Amino acid sequence: ADLILLFELFPDDFDEQVKTKNFNYYEPKTIHDSSLSKATHSIVAFDIGQTELAERYFKDSLNIDFTEKSYSQNGIHAASMYRPFWVLFRGILGGYITSKGILSFSPKRQSLIKDFNMEIHCFGRLLKIEYGDDLKITLISGAALTILFNHKEFHLESQIIYKF
Repeated sequence: ADLILLFELFPDDFDEQVKTKNFNYYEPKTIHDSSLSKATHSIVAFDIGQTELAERYFKDSLNIDFTEKSYSQNGIHAASMYRPFWVLFRGILGGYITSKGILSFSPKRQSLIKDFNMEIHCFGRLLKIEYGDDLKITLISGAALTILFNHKEFHLESQIIYKF
């Protein structure tokens, strides 16, 4: 699971072939003893286009604290509570800060969640992100900024609608 975590944390440092080869090798060997493991596997599976597997791991990560199937009967598992949000942002939206300090998105189509929205603070700006039939990013406050969609630069001054 630790190697897969590297792909989540440093997505620019590994090409898709390396991620896919290693994910496919280690995924069936990982026992997921850590409550953080399934969310990490979900994010990387989204990154490499294994959407069905990504969705399964995402659902499993929700069972840690957020459903009646929860396996933290003796209290919440605080370290894992943010992970479903992170799967939405990092996995489904493909959002992260590149090694060059640019906010980047590579949104994924999936069948679990039809639409959602969130607000994030990034680089002194407030952004509203709406995921649905397309991806809409609105600059709520702060100066314009350059963002990436699937590695292509866009200048965000007020709103960008990205069509899948």
